[in-house]
Amino acid sequence: MSEKNPKNESSPEGTRKPYAALARLGIIGNNRWVTTSSGDMRPGEKIIVDTETGSTMATVIAQSSPMPDEAPTAEFLRTANKDDAQIAAKRTKQEKVALLYCRETA
Repeated sequence: MSEKNPKNESSPEGTRKPYAALARLGIIGNNRWVTTSSGDMRPGEKIIVDTETGSTMATVIAQSSPMPDEAPTAEFLRTANKDDAQIAAKRTKQEKVALLYCRETA
C-alpha cells in the first residue's frame, strides 16, 4: 500500500488513505478495489488477483484513487500473461457448454 498518494489525502483520524485501482472480476457489478505496491494500474489492463474464493482474472476499470472505507478488496498478484488469457478463454467456452446443457435438461 505504498502507492503514490499525490494529494496526500487523509482520513478524519489523520492517517493516509490507501490508494487502489478499481477492477471488475468477471461479471459486471462484481468490482473490487485492488491494492498494490508496484505503482499505478491502467484501465483495460488484465490482472490476476486473489480474493476470498481464490485467484481470478480481473480487468482494471479505474485508475488508482483513495480507497473508500470498508470497500470490497482483492490482493494484486501479477499482470495477466498469454497463458492466463488462454485459460480464461477455455473456461468461458466450458461455461457456455455447461449453460447449453442445463437449458436442454431443464
